[in-house]
Amino acid sequence: MSELTDITPNWIRQRKAELGIKNDVEIYEGIDILSQDRFSKSMNGKRQFKPAELVAIQNRLEHLAAKRGTTDTNQADAMSRTVDLSDPLSNFGDRLPPRSRTNAQLALAFGEGHQKHAFEVKNDCLDLAGYLSGDWVMIDMSKPETATDGDIVVAQVNTDDPEAVMSVFRRFEPPFLVPVSSNRSHRTYSIKSHARIMGIAVASWRTKPTPP
Repeated sequence: MSELTDITPNWIRQRKAELGIKNDVEIYEGIDILSQDRFSKSMNGKRQFKPAELVAIQNRLEHLAAKRGTTDTNQADAMSRTVDLSDPLSNFGDRLPPRSRTNAQLALAFGEGHQKHAFEVKNDCLDLAGYLSGDWVMIDMSKPETATDGDIVVAQVNTDDPEAVMSVFRRFEPPFLVPVSSNRSHRTYSIKSHARIMGIAVASWRTKPTPP
């Protein structure tokens, strides 16, 4: 999975050292989809982290960094990468511009941490619903099965390649995941055939771009 090479066990160890984390439990205890056994085996090369686990680890470490007061512009490039909610998720793990201290603080204010993760919108798939590229969305991954008609959700879509990762940002109109966009190139998917809801949007925000 070449898209995820940025977030490796060595990178996780480096972040642990930078944050003064002594015990791995401080990382995986806040991630329901990742047990101690899975985390240990993945760190020791006996299994590979799954994409959703890497997203959760990245956000968990960022949450811990913010709690420790280390979320500043000097350290942001080392610790923070945006997750591209695009279609497909082609830039997952690329070194994208770090999120600002303001966005990190807002993410914490909206409850980022235990199964809640902040993502940056990177396309126009829901622009007519008010979600613009550059906006931030808090996704609650605790009970995706509770999504109801009209909810904004993140879903994983099956592809012909079992190693490929495609995540989409859509409005749920059971059983379909529908784009609400001025761009007609975005597809509609069905949860009955090739998609699975991963989380529900519970908050969103927009900040003024930093001048160059």
